[in-house]
Amino acid sequence: MLAKYGKQLEIMQIMTRVNNMVAREFQSFNLQPELDAKKQIPSIVSMLTKELYFSH
Repeated sequence: MLAKYGKQLEIMQIMTRVNNMVAREFQSFNLQPELDAKKQIPSIVSMLTKELYFSH
């Protein structure tokens, strides 16, 4: 995501896209049936007070 959007989007916009990708494309793999095929999603916590863009 950073390589694709790092020069265009603000960091929180990138993190939102990461959350979306993780929610849609990933699930657990476990031999125990009660733990298999579970979903997780990252939690974004930010203390930024300004927008952050990567220039290079």
